[in-house]
Amino acid sequence: MKKVVINKDKCLGCGMCVGIESDVFDFDDDGLVKANNDNINDDNKYEVAKDYIKSLLNEGIKTIDGIERNPQKMNVLIKSISRNISTPVSKSTILEDVKLEFENELSRPTLDDYLNALERLYILESVPATNLNLRSKTPLRITPKLELVDPSLAIAALDLKKQDLINDLNLTGFLFENLCIRDLKIYADAMNANLSYYRDKNDFEVDVILRTDSGKWGAIEIKLGAGFINEAAENLLKFKERVDTQKCGEPAFLMVLTGADYSYKRKDGVYVVSIGNLKN
Repeated sequence: MKKVVINKDKCLGCGMCVGIESDVFDFDDDGLVKANNDNINDDNKYEVAKDYIKSLLNEGIKTIDGIERNPQKMNVLIKSISRNISTPVSKSTILEDVKLEFENELSRPTLDDYLNALERLYILESVPATNLNLRSKTPLRITPKLELVDPSLAIAALDLKKQDLINDLNLTGFLFENLCIRDLKIYADAMNANLSYYRDKNDFEVDVILRTDSGKWGAIEIKLGAGFINEAAENLLKFKERVDTQKCGEPAFLMVLTGADYSYKRKDGVYVVSIGNLKN
């Protein structure tokens, strides 16, 4: 059974999650939240995420700074982010997406305010484009990827069921990427590293670049199914050739992060790592 992990460095101690699910969350002796994982079962995981979004729309977006925000517009915005999870979606695309579902348009300043509120509530995070020195002169895309703090929020926002995820494996793959980036961010923070991604104008992409303060770096491709491991490994080796290793150094690792149950090192030096083994 999966467990809830609390990032104490980002906990506000506001008590919103305790108010939503007191059986699951509680305060520790330092006034921060702790998780009662023994009380979490498969039946209520989905409802916890739905209740959290409901509380966020009714209370969270107001209590963060006292500013009144439209819950309906925020709800449509979260749905748009969920549909575009783990992709470098532009603000113009989000505005058009919101316009399709909400009769009143969302202005650009209002969108910026709503996105900022979600970031301050630690609901929304972004992964910027990489600044690694590259040999390639192909122009890069610079729009950041949008990530929710947990993929369960996207699933709840879109009211997806198990069959929906089976029917749309493309979206499921992006949700899996969101899950992996969530875990990678936790480990990156612990080692004073940052995450970015690479994508050029020809749509050649590497999902994650991890770089430490000391300059060491590694590249990661995220693939839900084992059938894409070979393609992902070849992609990483191509990317390595595009990096100016005279300035950046050789990669500390090249990794395919996958939903498969096994981990190993390939003959070409690329690591294949199960998401369940990432912490090891």
